[in-house]
Amino acid sequence: MKASAAICTAILLPLCAAAQVPGALRHEFYHRPLEWLPGDTLRDSLPPAFAAFDAHLRVRVASHHRLDISLIYNRRDSLNYRLCRLYRDPAPIDDRIVAAPVYIFVSEISGGMEVNAHTHKLSRGLNAQSDDYSLKLLRAHGTTVVVAGQDGEVFRQQLEFDDTGREELLWLCGEKAAVVRHTLTADAVDEPVRSRFVDADALQAYLRRSTDPNEGYWVYFDRDSDPLRMSIPGNYRLATVRREDADGYEIVYLGGAPKSARRWSPMLVKGYLLPTGFTGHFDLVWFDLNGHKQQRETSADITDGSSFTLYFPLHGSKVRFRRTLKTD
Repeated sequence: MKASAAICTAILLPLCAAAQVPGALRHEFYHRPLEWLPGDTLRDSLPPAFAAFDAHLRVRVASHHRLDISLIYNRRDSLNYRLCRLYRDPAPIDDRIVAAPVYIFVSEISGGMEVNAHTHKLSRGLNAQSDDYSLKLLRAHGTTVVVAGQDGEVFRQQLEFDDTGREELLWLCGEKAAVVRHTLTADAVDEPVRSRFVDADALQAYLRRSTDPNEGYWVYFDRDSDPLRMSIPGNYRLATVRREDADGYEIVYLGGAPKSARRWSPMLVKGYLLPTGFTGHFDLVWFDLNGHKQQRETSADITDGSSFTLYFPLHGSKVRFRRTLKTD
């Protein structure tokens, strides 16, 4: 098996659901083994935090040989994992007129027992002139799908996928095959930073003693935004506290965005307010739904200690929060 090479390039990534800004990294790993034998395992490790990934394996198997490739993901141990398998029985003759049907098997193994198993027969859209077959696992915007095909896509189905934080994809083969393409593209993001407060009680105790008008609790009030360029996943509850190690303030996430609950939990840093020399006006660093840093021309205002406004001019959007004595 040949060793993999890693390539990192800058790409454009989405803010929430639609808008795009540059800055994150894209990691691509290419593997080019000459042949793939039963017992050989191809391993793809995803970054600890990611917004999306595309895992693609393409193999070449002659029609008179058996096609049998599997992808294992969400593996906790040898008795608990999820599985996608693509297989086809060998044809009695090398038929280049009618393509033999291919089957895709999707299941979950729990405690060594097979559960939620489904088999799908693929026949329409197959090319009898081609010996190449692809299996893909794709994740974007919180949705995971498995895709299978030859010259084009012939099967797509949404799957359950658990963000474990240390995900490894395992590719297995049941019969000899030639690997035409094996790639993993993952849009990696920085892991969330935790604030210095261990819990909501510690934060509340700190804010009770504060006399800084820029510190306090904030709840979502309203917005003026273009839904095609930026989406708000929920009614955020935030707190602003002065930074200990630098000038400015931390924006601490407290809750209110159920769609991002897997990534965002209370007491994580949602952004930073950086001083500009103008009272109540700050440069804004904001971490979006997927953890991407947004700071191109972003800014924020705290007005009269009662209104907190975030500006995203490149997305034609602003979001306002109002002060509150405490958030739940």
